[in-house]
Amino acid sequence: MARKLPWIIVVVMAAIGLGAPLLVSTLFHLSDASNIALSSAFGGALVGAAGTLVGTLLERWRVETEQTAANEQERIRIKTLIASELVNIAAGHIQAKETIDQVVAQADVGRALPTEGDFSTYMPRTMTFTDQLGTKLIALNQQELDVLATLRSNLELTARAIIEASSRNQPLSQAARKLQVAFGHDCKILAEAFEQFAPTRKLDFGAGNEPVLASVVLRDIAGP
Repeated sequence: MARKLPWIIVVVMAAIGLGAPLLVSTLFHLSDASNIALSSAFGGALVGAAGTLVGTLLERWRVETEQTAANEQERIRIKTLIASELVNIAAGHIQAKETIDQVVAQADVGRALPTEGDFSTYMPRTMTFTDQLGTKLIALNQQELDVLATLRSNLELTARAIIEASSRNQPLSQAARKLQVAFGHDCKILAEAFEQFAPTRKLDFGAGNEPVLASVVLRDIAGP
């Protein structure tokens, strides 16, 4: 309603201006000659004011339209950059999750494992370029911001879990099971992030395999 109000005012002013002769004649009971002179001045002033207001409204509409288009272009650029970093993170997580799954599988069948393990090579990959965007990220919509914030938070938790698993004296199988859960949860959030930022992005595993949607691959590798 607030956007329509100025246009309503313009229409009312123009209508009053055009109907000024009849309005003035009715209100002030003027003669024909005086009626014409006064109503013409009155009507002209109203129509002129309406015209000025129309010009102002059109200019404001033009500026808002251009700003909206610029904001959308900025949002697209930001999403493209984030999508590229998601691919990098996904590649690292897929490799880490497959390796950790193998360790857990070996433990499940009773195979002997080293007493300790170093998982530091599987640290989550960083989002360096996304970090540099700062307040520009406000161009994203609320759902995109929520998914991105959730992903960043969980990647940090996984990094802490890796440090803990690598530094404490705990059985390798126990550490692997904890990290299996952490990486699995990350993969699910990564899938949601791809659905928000790059729903059509596919991952190519080579060897004659058809590329598969990143979100599908990540949900599959995340496990139950």
